Amino acid sequence: MTSQPLKELRSLRWNQIGKLLSISSLVPFLIGFFKMFIYINGEYSWETSLNAYVGGDAYNYIINANYATAYFVLGGIMLLSAFGCGILWYLEQIAAAAGQPAPVGTIHMSEVSPPSIAPDASAQADVRVSEQSQTSPEEATPNA
Repeated sequence: MTSQPLKELRSLRWNQIGKLLSISSLVPFLIGFFKMFIYINGEYSWETSLNAYVGGDAYNYIINANYATAYFVLGGIMLLSAFGCGILWYLEQIAAAAGQPAPVGTIHMSEVSPPSIAPDASAQADVRVSEQSQTSPEEATPNA
């Protein structure tokens, strides 16, 4: 099968990816909170505008709310992916302790069967129905 250092490297990889995703998921969350709570509209003062895009305050709040939602969704997806990597790492640890191959591995092409390309009967029936619908009404009615 595979050598012991390769198994340890694969297991370490899931662990490291999970940790990296969980730590880096903080960045979109922080940007989302920044968009949501930090707003300075310098339209009528000498201050510089911060998170202000158009003239009206309500429009800027709507735009910032959409940005914050997008950043929160991105951070949530990254955090859920980190949990998934943690689960894969845990499953590999359990499999390694039991002496079994890892549940997540590579599939060799010899194990995959090619798909069948034989036409099925339903496709042929659809062709017959479409050929019948293309006939003109004069051809379809018999002469009396």
